Amino acid sequence: MKKRLTRSTSDKMIEGVCGGLGEYFDIDPTIVRLIFAAGLVFGFGSFGVLYLLMWAVVPKADTAESEPKSVFESGVQQVAEASREVVDAVKKQVAGSDESKGTDSTG
Repeated sequence: MKKRLTRSTSDKMIEGVCGGLGEYFDIDPTIVRLIFAAGLVFGFGSFGVLYLLMWAVVPKADTAESEPKSVFESGVQQVAEASREVVDAVKKQVAGSDESKGTDSTG
């Protein structure tokens, strides 16, 4: 049987990209995670972009036999939803810090 790169559904921290890479290359996923973390810190975010691309393009292990176009579309939708959640959380934090600054004014 041909080996395929998929996102892991059993060994995942965020979306299973590093777990899937570990399974594909037969190495510990923790090593892959450490490489991605170091690349994120020292690579000025290029590994973050790579992770997001792989999240969108690499299918989950349980959907690997599905139509590639539908897998890609669902991956893009998942990334878009997660991005919206992050933006909403940042907006709430910014709004909360603006409110706390506005209440400290004295007479």
